[in-house]
Amino acid sequence: MYKSLAKIISSAHGADPTFLSDFILKNNLTPDEKGDQYLNSTPTHLLGENGIVLTLPQDKLHMRYLHAIGLLPNPERVIQVGVNRSRIYPEGSVAASLLASPERVKDGIRAQVKDSLLFANFVDENAVKVSQALDIPIGNIRPSLHPHAIEVSRLSHSKDFLRSQASNFEYQIPPGKTIESPGRLISAESLFNHLQELQEEAWLYLYDPSDQEKLEYWLKLDGLSGGDGVINIKAPISLGAVEVALLKIESIIRQCGMDPANFHMPLILELGTNSIPGKNVIGNINAQGLIGPDGQLIPLDISIQQTTADGSYLGNTLPFLDSHLIPSIQQDFQAIASAYFELGYQGILGGDAIVSLNDNGKTVIEWFDMNSRLNGSSPFQDHYRFVRSICPDAVGINLNLTFPCNVDFEACQKILGQLHFNRDTLGVLVTLLRSSQESQEPVVKASVFGHNHEHLAKILAELRSLNIQY
Repeated sequence: MYKSLAKIISSAHGADPTFLSDFILKNNLTPDEKGDQYLNSTPTHLLGENGIVLTLPQDKLHMRYLHAIGLLPNPERVIQVGVNRSRIYPEGSVAASLLASPERVKDGIRAQVKDSLLFANFVDENAVKVSQALDIPIGNIRPSLHPHAIEVSRLSHSKDFLRSQASNFEYQIPPGKTIESPGRLISAESLFNHLQELQEEAWLYLYDPSDQEKLEYWLKLDGLSGGDGVINIKAPISLGAVEVALLKIESIIRQCGMDPANFHMPLILELGTNSIPGKNVIGNINAQGLIGPDGQLIPLDISIQQTTADGSYLGNTLPFLDSHLIPSIQQDFQAIASAYFELGYQGILGGDAIVSLNDNGKTVIEWFDMNSRLNGSSPFQDHYRFVRSICPDAVGINLNLTFPCNVDFEACQKILGQLHFNRDTLGVLVTLLRSSQESQEPVVKASVFGHNHEHLAKILAELRSLNIQY
């Protein structure tokens, strides 16, 4: 039987979740001024019978489709706010739109969400105001720390926090360092010196020192979530390459409305350990779980992540076939969950790690990113549980599909034809579309399912034949 993420949260926390999936914060820390549309629409795929979501206007045909296939049993649980009811993404966040709504509208929403818990991806001033306006507590921050909810949320999204707790809670991270920026962005010369120091440390991992030119490094802007603000630097390192990386970071900082000359956010410099020649890498994994109010991690799924050579995300695959690795991964993941729970966070946790075997055949797990929020793998894993309730042997992959032209949901259905997901033949289950008004990229985020690996391969080949790239 299908168990939605909302149901899992409800069972653990004793109340139904109301999702607030804003990516636009009061103090804007996203380079996309319209926010992350994927995050905004994510919870519509996770609600089951008992979840609720506060969201911006959604595509009506898409909502009817999710209802028809059984993934969204009650569309009334998708509470759409904002004066613009067209498909064009409105300016402002969900929280800002709700707070600006007439009191009669807020009264109606308050009645719908009564006795639920607010699960905000990012707890900023607006999220706190939504909690107060709707008279529901924030569910993903421990009650004793609600007065400090904004700071807890900020730290829970810090890339440096994951690194800083590794020794205390006994999990592994890639070699690297945190570089403070106490007043302005670091100079290229200083960053180059830090990179040279990390390169010398990396030599300890090499069988042949000449292999250093095959290594790669990651420069990460601490305050941004997930893959935002992450720049790849390939060896051989040079001052010129560092200057280019810093120009990219500076551009992101400016897009976020900040001034590089008055900048206090740390930078993280890490070695890409999967680039070490001769390293027995098993895979790049994503683990998902829920931290309960007792601090215990409820494991969800583990998937293998597919990436390009420069680290760009391609997709996740399920099921996870290396079942013998699951106990080690979950033991590590619980240690990380304990660190976040001690901080004050109790909610969805998604972690990325490189899994390898050392010379003694022991499993080594190096965690390089943690998302204390709904993330790109959340709807895919819910889709997978849903599909497995229909077809227990189903296999799937989460993809960014590039169509030959911009599409709305109706056009997407027509192009996909028989490949469009239904309960009998499975296929392409659309998560997000971007219209031409929203993006110049005709990207459709989707979960693709087959009855077995051969069936999935056939579907993927047919997508190629439709000039749909992935």
